[in-house]
Amino acid sequence: MRVCVIGAGYVGLVTAAVLADLGNDVVTVEANRETLLKLELNSIPFYEAGLEDMVRRTRKAGLLRFTVDIESGVCDTDIVMITVGTPASEDGRCDLRALEAVAASLAALPPGEYFAVIKSTVPAGTADWLEDYLNQAAEGSSWEVVSNPEFLRQGSAIRDAVEADRIIIGAASEKAARTLQELYKPLNRTVLVTDRRSAEMIKYASNSFLAAKISFINEIAVICEKTGADVTKVAEGMALDRRIGGAFLGAGIGFGGSCLPKDLACLIHTAKQHDLRVPLLESVKEINDRQVKILPERLAHIYGEVSGKTVCVWGLAYKPGTDDLRDAPSIRIIDDLIKRNCVVKAFDPMLVARNKIAAMFAKIETYADPYEAAKDAAAILLVTEWGLLREVDWVKLRDIVNVPLILDGRNTFAPHEVEKAGFTYIGIGRGCSAY
Repeated sequence: MRVCVIGAGYVGLVTAAVLADLGNDVVTVEANRETLLKLELNSIPFYEAGLEDMVRRTRKAGLLRFTVDIESGVCDTDIVMITVGTPASEDGRCDLRALEAVAASLAALPPGEYFAVIKSTVPAGTADWLEDYLNQAAEGSSWEVVSNPEFLRQGSAIRDAVEADRIIIGAASEKAARTLQELYKPLNRTVLVTDRRSAEMIKYASNSFLAAKISFINEIAVICEKTGADVTKVAEGMALDRRIGGAFLGAGIGFGGSCLPKDLACLIHTAKQHDLRVPLLESVKEINDRQVKILPERLAHIYGEVSGKTVCVWGLAYKPGTDDLRDAPSIRIIDDLIKRNCVVKAFDPMLVARNKIAAMFAKIETYADPYEAAKDAAAILLVTEWGLLREVDWVKLRDIVNVPLILDGRNTFAPHEVEKAGFTYIGIGRGCSAY
């Protein structure tokens, strides 16, 4: 099929590359000329495993190209996919300005029959609104709009797209549903066809449920600390129940990133717009806000006064396998430490993440090596569980730090191994009643 993807951000570029790799003729519209220039040079503006190779391969095969002009991009295509960002405003409202700008551009296209797909995460009713708007504003044109939410995880986005658990199609007609089913047929995945509003809600409900699992286990972690239980063993036992499963049952400093916090906030805001109280969802958010404060607070509890002390932060990106700092816990943790007048030294293997954090905080030193970052530290705070940190030589590290103290915000390390090297280990919910 001929597909136009509007927006070459995270979702758009991954979607475009995967569809092109399936043999479709894909053109991606990107309004930012600086980003467009990078893409033309096969330079990906963010890190995602395998994406750069896929972009190069599909471009070389003539299946993927980029343009700044929306009219030339949409012209003669079968499907227009909208993948622009929809961030949350301060009050939790979904910011649809980018989508509205795309809608205005689409309404100005020459008369014709068009088929649009919203992959962006949007509140229930947005696809209905867009279809009504386009059919009223685009004189002489006929538009049909489908909701097709994405479920991509950073670090595994290509696999998530190719091996999707499910493909959700929210359509108002059988013809529209069949068009998307045909597009995704080569993937041979489970497809659920539903109405547009239900499709839009599925994305918010899914991410809010995952957020709830994280906040639930973090609440259990608090009880574990007071009772002497180990939350990692509790979660392991829970995971053996097939009704529960082990995904998103890792206690720690909470969730971040561009999806879970935003989608949870938007769902809460949607409920408020309909005069509904959602205490469960509100508690999920409150617990997560509490968790991100734990490490600096525990450090202050241990020392009494942390002003002037050197603190090492291991990990900046909100999760391993990405350089994304959107709503990353590291930002709030570092901000807290600096306000307490700590000297902050940070490690992350991703240069982009280090550069971004350095631009946010003038009083910070960043390192590509975890040992260099830990030199002379009074404490190490594990924030992002990068795999390479599991291979740390604790004996070597003991001779580098000023005080052998590790606050494991992700319960990544085995306490006995760390303590054997002379470190004091403090995790989250691992039976230490003092915290």
